[in-house]
Amino acid sequence: MNELTAFAFSFKTFSEKRKSNFIIPKLGNVNEQGITLNNELIVYHDILRINYYKGYLVITFVNYPIIGKSISEWLIKKNNCIIIKSDMIKEIKLAFDIFQTRNAKNKRVCGFCDNPIDWDNHFETQYQYCEECHSISDKHGLLISNGEQFDICPETGYYDRLRKRKQYQYYYWKGKMYWTTTSTYGGDNLGIEFFHKNIFKNMMFLVGLPGTIIEWYKANEGHHPDFTELAEANFSSRCGEVKEAADTYTKMQMRLPYFPALHYNLALTYLQANNLNLAKRYFQKSLEGCANYTPTIKILKYLSEKEKLMDVSPNPASDSQAMYNSEDEMTQTEEYQNDINEGIPPMGQNQFSNFDSDFLDNEEKENHP
Repeated sequence: MNELTAFAFSFKTFSEKRKSNFIIPKLGNVNEQGITLNNELIVYHDILRINYYKGYLVITFVNYPIIGKSISEWLIKKNNCIIIKSDMIKEIKLAFDIFQTRNAKNKRVCGFCDNPIDWDNHFETQYQYCEECHSISDKHGLLISNGEQFDICPETGYYDRLRKRKQYQYYYWKGKMYWTTTSTYGGDNLGIEFFHKNIFKNMMFLVGLPGTIIEWYKANEGHHPDFTELAEANFSSRCGEVKEAADTYTKMQMRLPYFPALHYNLALTYLQANNLNLAKRYFQKSLEGCANYTPTIKILKYLSEKEKLMDVSPNPASDSQAMYNSEDEMTQTEEYQNDINEGIPPMGQNQFSNFDSDFLDNEEKENHP
């Protein structure tokens, strides 16, 4: 194998409030051992992942990394990451991917961004997931999407078609006057929920009625042929209609039997219904279709940690409360379910967000890669 030349670059690091840690750019490079920043090496073993986001590079570490003095000063401790910016940020990420995967015996390539995917530690599956652009392609690099953005909705946690959503609220309701239009980046099912939540209320002054109808139309038009029922299934799941949601997901699975995101959404449906056994079953099916599907891996890790806490608890919860560790958590879940039943989307409930830090939360969600 030919030796690769280290890729040199200049950079600045930033705090979580987007303030530069120094004025004059420092030098760094990507090499065989890892990434060197200001003459301090970060070995690949200590890097959990690197995400490119709107001109910034977020380097997230594993627990207890071995890092130098300068890097430790730049570290955002609560997120265990550093944020750098450079004029060559995309080239840095590409060089990192090339160096990191150069010794991999099994390697795949993302069908959307051509990002190399190390497949040494995964069993053979029909699909692959790209950490860089969050796309799902088959093992030959062919995309299922027709060019639209499909990903985990940051508001609901379901796999869906993402785009900018507008909620029109122009009415008087329960002693409060609403007169506003809010923008949210989320899935089609979120647009459908906005419609059901506001359509009759907006008839009061008619101002928000046209916009509400247009948003409903956008959420239901132009779907990929294999995902025509996706928004409908997600909406049924969010409303607690388990049987209807399961039937619709199963219909789509007949067309794409190994597509991981469909099993993922069905697993979320059973998880919301407190059917942990069926939820785990379909999470497992998700990984059988795509061994590196990160959203599923994150939830299974979360569930595993929950179970460990329950095993050591002196007063274990009942079977119906197996997902929770306290009465407070049960109360939050009951409130969550009540919100769903009333057609109110509980914002921010997705605890498995793709963002690495609060720094990224300050950016516009509509520009999420």
